[in-house]
Amino acid sequence: VLVSPDVTGAERTDLIRTFAAEVRKLAPQLGVHGVHVLFPPESELGAWVDVGYLPRYGLQYHWKNRGFATFEDFLRELPSKRRTQIRREMRQPQLDGVTIETLGPDALTPQLVATMYELYLTTVDKFTWGRRYLNPRFFELVAERFRDRLAWVVARQGSRVLASAFNVRKGPRLYGRYWGTFVEMPFLHFNVCYYHGIRQSIEQGIQVFEPGAGGEHKRPRGFDPTITYSAHHLEHPRLRLVLRDYLARERDAIQAHIASGGEDEP
Repeated sequence: VLVSPDVTGAERTDLIRTFAAEVRKLAPQLGVHGVHVLFPPESELGAWVDVGYLPRYGLQYHWKNRGFATFEDFLRELPSKRRTQIRREMRQPQLDGVTIETLGPDALTPQLVATMYELYLTTVDKFTWGRRYLNPRFFELVAERFRDRLAWVVARQGSRVLASAFNVRKGPRLYGRYWGTFVEMPFLHFNVCYYHGIRQSIEQGIQVFEPGAGGEHKRPRGFDPTITYSAHHLEHPRLRLVLRDYLARERDAIQAHIASGGEDEP
């Protein structure tokens, strides 16, 4: 948060513009090639654009709580085919003898923290684009200093931990990150990363569940396409022009994709 929530209206916009302009001046002094602002609110994006930053749209899928009292209330909003599919997928963990829970602060033992790191590696090491940018000490510190906001999800078969999601809660929002698994089981990913978080959100009155970037397969499971925002400045003028044209086409494509309904994957 760059500006206190107590500062609103034109004063807030002017402060953001001033900050944005000064950061651009600082970039060449630091020898960096650009400035990148991730996830500013839509209401603040214009302040960055006003001083020359290029706006970028991203696409994520967020679940929104429309006052659901139960999981069945949520399912009733979906087409019959989707309700049947989700119920079938949600039965699978029980058939496999798997239990899924959100861990409380007292459950974040050193052994569990080490296991969460190993689960994190199962995903980043699986893909060529994966990078081990988090280390064991990060997991130790976040469990030590941030445990009241952690909402780690763990799937077990008996006492054995099989899979996890590194979730974090802040206020009315739940954020899902870093899925990992030691096994391959049908629908385990959907249950750990999506359905469990939806159920938790309904039970705890969480308003928005953001399970992570990408994934058109989230849409038929009750997640709405949602535009995210960022702002970018590149020092190189020719590269800046190339990026400007690309981002304009990308914004148009994302808006068209949402308007068309996108692909309805199984």
